[in-house]
Amino acid sequence: MKTLIFGVALGILSMPVFSQQLTTVAIVNVQQVYDGYYRGGGSSSSIGAIRQRYRQLINEQRTQLNSLNEQRQAAQSANNQSRVTEIEREIAKTNNTIRELNLQQNNTIRQQQQNRLPDTFLQNLQRAIVFVAESNGYTVVLRADDQGIQWWSPVVDITEEVLARLLDRY
Repeated sequence: MKTLIFGVALGILSMPVFSQQLTTVAIVNVQQVYDGYYRGGGSSSSIGAIRQRYRQLINEQRTQLNSLNEQRQAAQSANNQSRVTEIEREIAKTNNTIRELNLQQNNTIRQQQQNRLPDTFLQNLQRAIVFVAESNGYTVVLRADDQGIQWWSPVVDITEEVLARLLDRY
C-alpha cells in the first residue's frame, strides 16, 4: 500500500516536469548567413543576379495579373459571364506561373549555393546552428529562406548569432 501511494505521489510530482518539455523553435535564414559570411564574394553576386532576374519575371507576371483583374471587373460590370470565366482561367494560370517562378528561383539559388559552397562551410554552418540552438535551448531550427514559413517573431531568429559564431570560430 505504501508503495502504491509513493508511486502515485511520485507520478503527480513528476507531471509538471513532463508538461514543461515544450518544443522551442528557432528560425535561421541560411541565405542571410551565407551572404554575411561571403560578403562581397563572387558567389553572392551571381545569386543576387539570379534573384534580380526572377524578380523581374515575377513582377511582369504580377503586372499581367493586375491587368487581368481589371479586365475581369470590366467583364463583370458588362455582365459578360463567359468573358469573366475565361479571364478567371487566365488569372489561375498566371498565379500558377508566379508560384512556379518562385519555386524555380529557390531551386536555382539552392543549386548555386550547393555548387559553390565547400563542404567545410556547410559542416561549419551546421555546427554553428547546433551550437547556437543548444546554447539557447531550442529543440527545432527551421530555415526562414524556405517556403512555408509565413511569420515568426524576431525573438526566435538566430540568424545573426549563427553568423557571428561562424565568423568567430571558422
